[in-house]
Amino acid sequence: WDFDWMGASESDVSRRLRYVDIVKQFFDNYASTSVFSIHRMAPLGKQLEGKDIGQWFGPYGTAAIIRELALKSNHELSIYTTTDGTVYLADICEPDFKPTLILVATMLGIDRVNPVYYPFIQASLTLPQSAGIAGGRPSSALYFAGFQGDEMIYLDPHFTRPAVAQRQDDQYAESDLASYSCTMPRRIAISRLDPCMVFGYYCGTLESLIDLRSRIDLLVDDGMQTVVSFDNGNSPSAVDAASASLGGGLRTDGSGSDPHSDAGGSAPMSLANDGSGVLVKLPPSPSGS
Repeated sequence: WDFDWMGASESDVSRRLRYVDIVKQFFDNYASTSVFSIHRMAPLGKQLEGKDIGQWFGPYGTAAIIRELALKSNHELSIYTTTDGTVYLADICEPDFKPTLILVATMLGIDRVNPVYYPFIQASLTLPQSAGIAGGRPSSALYFAGFQGDEMIYLDPHFTRPAVAQRQDDQYAESDLASYSCTMPRRIAISRLDPCMVFGYYCGTLESLIDLRSRIDLLVDDGMQTVVSFDNGNSPSAVDAASASLGGGLRTDGSGSDPHSDAGGSAPMSLANDGSGVLVKLPPSPSGS
């Protein structure tokens, strides 16, 4: 967010108002614009995870809560979550693609991260689609944005501050929103990380999603142990739901192939929706898998 807070140029004003619009979504209140406020997260934590106020949310619980809040608010951003590392592309692209934040909740060891995953953790942060990694040490939530050597660079903005009073968007001063960012990056050895973490990837366009798959596939081709993989079809739960709504089966593109199978791999998969005639064509993996 490179803009002059006091700038009067059209670019500065536009970026400042967009920044305010984003930060307002995390304000500590029940306003309709505060989509991801702690006030909204806490009840869903009780509903979805059985967590009382004051208890820690796990990686997947947090991802699931963010997804539900986005759905309830009809947010412009789609949240896709997975716990087994598989991203089902048809779930994201069917019937129409919209900007998507992919959250991959995973466990990469027992007490500490298995060293076999060190290269991918760091490589993941170099991807243009990376939205960082949420994780940390036991009972300490951190946000990882980069690395240097064997150390991870993280932000830890956990300080109690007064709630920000609501104003008109163009009446916020820079100091009003200063506590919503962190200016003190810290470092921790990768060997000290807790194995529970969430990898985030933002794909603003379909082309960006295709590019993410290509980059992950290249890491696999290089022999790297990754925690993310891609499948052209729908997730099993989505297939079951679609099958039930259609009375017993998904319609394929006429080839007779299972729409959530990657058999053959080299041919693009075409999926049809519930009869509207809209087809979603997904590209094959560049590696042919």
